[in-house]
Amino acid sequence: MSRDRHITIRVTDDEHEEIRAAAEEADRSMSSHLRQSALSSGSTRVPPINETAWEELAPVASNLNQLARRANRFRRHLEEVDDINHDTRKALVGLMTSTRKTVREMTEAVQDLRRDLYGAAPLDLAADVLDDWRRAVNLGRIDVDGDRLAELVDELRELAAHLNSDGTP
Repeated sequence: MSRDRHITIRVTDDEHEEIRAAAEEADRSMSSHLRQSALSSGSTRVPPINETAWEELAPVASNLNQLARRANRFRRHLEEVDDINHDTRKALVGLMTSTRKTVREMTEAVQDLRRDLYGAAPLDLAADVLDDWRRAVNLGRIDVDGDRLAELVDELRELAAHLNSDGTP
């Protein structure tokens, strides 16, 4: 095959030196080196000696890429779970604070009623129960049950209404 076509390119002095050094290192002429580089740059030919290893590694590389994609998706989900967990903790702290305040207010209301109606056994018992409950909540010994708290409030309201209606327990 006759090479009778010419290609002219312009390069800087530094590029010229780099090409010359690469050609010398590859033990080729500059023309041969440039021709070989240009013709092989678009191809990803695997040398025959490496074809078997390439065939064995290709599925492993594919699996590794799939695992990396899944790990990234999983990490995004973990970040979402962390955000939800943070929001839930904030809400629970607010609920505990609100519940403690409500229990404290109820205890104070019962104590006021006790002072007004000293000796009224049902109110003393309710006040003692609420005091014990408030202490247990504050010490973290029991979980706050909003339904039970509502029941206690309703019972105290009924008792107070009963006391207000006829003046006796």
